[in-house]
Amino acid sequence: EVQANGQCLSLAAPGTPCQVSQQCIDSSTCTNQRCTCSTFNAQVNNGYCIVPSPSCSSSQTRVNGQCVSYATPGAPCQANEQCVGGSTCLSSQCTCPMGRYSMNGYCLVDPVTGGNCNALTQVRGGG
Repeated sequence: EVQANGQCLSLAAPGTPCQVSQQCIDSSTCTNQRCTCSTFNAQVNNGYCIVPSPSCSSSQTRVNGQCVSYATPGAPCQANEQCVGGSTCLSSQCTCPMGRYSMNGYCLVDPVTGGNCNALTQVRGGG
């Protein structure tokens, strides 16, 4: 959660409602009260910012000429393109980068919060 104007706000996935950009996860920002993907060509897909892969289904990407399913942090993988939520494929597993932890299918920044916000699911906004 985040704290904005004295209120704690829950973290928000791409495509979901928000009040401040600090709530938005997976490389998204709060635009018109909704978390939208900020990465070039990325689109919201099942709560993730994903660059669509031509000729594969919406739940798949192309790896070595084949369509393979996207994988969340902790899941098996063949290549980085397959990993979502801010993770990369390391030793055949989608892994969060150093300084981030896996929670609910996303790699989240280790929270530094104040006040009465829940450190795992809330962040503090300006205000």
